[in-house]
Amino acid sequence: MATVPLQKNDIKTTFRNLRRSGWGNGDAVPLAGITMGNHSNSYQYPTVVEMKGCTVNIPEVARNTGDVEASLPAVYIYANQGTGLGVTFNYDNTTKINGELEAASQNITVNGTSK
Repeated sequence: MATVPLQKNDIKTTFRNLRRSGWGNGDAVPLAGITMGNHSNSYQYPTVVEMKGCTVNIPEVARNTGDVEASLPAVYIYANQGTGLGVTFNYDNTTKINGELEAASQNITVNGTSK
């Protein structure tokens, strides 16, 4: 019996099911081009990320312009909420983020602006 290849909508359903509510224990994190931050009481530390001259591309199969919930973000950020434990993400003007930047919690600063 021949195997049916995955279709674009099958892949999008997988992305949707592993996003936002998918941050779990250990290495189980929401899918994104880049996932940064922390979502745990066990690891209380700040996250600082600096990008220079980078490009973040999301494959077409992971994009859905009409349905953000079904789209894979280019950057997904979640921060610990304690004082001094947030996420600071800075990127220069030569860095291109081709897709959504999702700040999924408070205590996040991107290029000097609180999200």
